[in-house]
Amino acid sequence: MVFENDDIAVLDAGGADVCEHGSLAAYLMHSKANKSGFAIIELANCRYPGLILRSLSMVAQLGVYISAYRKDQVGSHGASFESGATFPPYWRLDNADDRKEISTVTIICTNQPALLADAVTRQVEQPELQRFEISAAQLAANYNQALEQGIEVDPGQWDALNAAAWPILVRSDTQSRSGAGPM
Repeated sequence: MVFENDDIAVLDAGGADVCEHGSLAAYLMHSKANKSGFAIIELANCRYPGLILRSLSMVAQLGVYISAYRKDQVGSHGASFESGATFPPYWRLDNADDRKEISTVTIICTNQPALLADAVTRQVEQPELQRFEISAAQLAANYNQALEQGIEVDPGQWDALNAAAWPILVRSDTQSRSGAGPM
């Protein structure tokens, strides 16, 4: 934790995968938003920041509105979850920056939708920007297709994800499941 007050927190991932800190950032944000109505969390210096969308989805399903923004080698990215939503609309502005291997994700969370509406409207009012957009419905369809057909993952990214997950994964056997809930 680099900085924290009632409404804002800055976490430094130290170049680690977002998998290691994404859930912490998402639930800290939710806790702060529930307490004060609004929260901003910045997760600095993380790899594979797009993977935080799963954690944000889990928090949005708890009844808050979320917008997340980041920049990387491809460009600027954003996603905004409605309260209760599983999938967000997603957008990307292509403006490559080869120096951005590690990203900072800025997440805004509120229980008052009007606080995020103006930011989303202002983005739409800039037609000169070439945007790539995917609707929440298309993301849901892509998710279902991936479940049916599988996905292809870059071997380097797969190795990095496995390395990040290895310390927390356990073998699935009777002993590991004991005390873990109903069987």
